[in-house]
Amino acid sequence: MNAIIERREYPRYDVNGGAKLILQKNGFVAILMIRPKFVELGHISDISMGGLSVVNPNEKINLNQSNLLSIRVPGKGMIVTSIPYEMIANYQMPCYIDNNCQKKHGLKFGKISDDQKNLLKLFIRRFAVKK
Repeated sequence: MNAIIERREYPRYDVNGGAKLILQKNGFVAILMIRPKFVELGHISDISMGGLSVVNPNEKINLNQSNLLSIRVPGKGMIVTSIPYEMIANYQMPCYIDNNCQKKHGLKFGKISDDQKNLLKLFIRRFAVKK
């Protein structure tokens, strides 16, 4: 019998409160001034200090178009911003009767600052429950 090897370094938490994953894209405005543009991807289904899973109902938005993400909670604003990431998993979810198909993406955080770590811990304490 093959044993399942857990590779995750941090415990996972289910996310409550409708938290959204926001992709940060740099765009040029005015005279070569760079301002971030934020695009909502979908809701965060679970999170850890090492990464998160997000359900993407809009297949037109490509995760590879950005390398930074932010976490927003409706009514609370942006909680953590400018987190570097890489996509490590991509799953097709079951389609609904109306052919509304969704994807679930697994994202691994890159190097984050101490401030980002503290804000991430605060987010997990306030909006997540251990699996």
